Amino acid sequence: MTPAPNFVVLTDALHALKESNIRHCEALGFTYDELNAINELSLDELFVLSRASAQFMNVTIYNENLRQILAQSRPEPSCSPSRDFCLDCGDLIPEKRRQLIPGVRLCVHCQVAREQCP
Repeated sequence: MTPAPNFVVLTDALHALKESNIRHCEALGFTYDELNAINELSLDELFVLSRASAQFMNVTIYNENLRQILAQSRPEPSCSPSRDFCLDCGDLIPEKRRQLIPGVRLCVHCQVAREQCP
């Protein structure tokens, strides 16, 4: 059985609250007052809230981000040569990077940016 979206989001928010990661909770869309109210609930009250039939959130799929992540997850054919220029920014990929990473497609800056993208 797949957990209800309310349950998943509440569990994630509570875990972030316990780690004092308020920014993550705010990124989920919770206000400070809502976080305080949720933090004061008993386990039974949290369970009831998580199983509520009324959804209190909306899930949005960022199609372009998903497309990029899917493209990254596909293995490059081992015979493909390294690119001279980064696919994302167009900057020259240093020769040393091209030699060390066969089939490289991105400069270091763009690779790090993609890996950190939510």
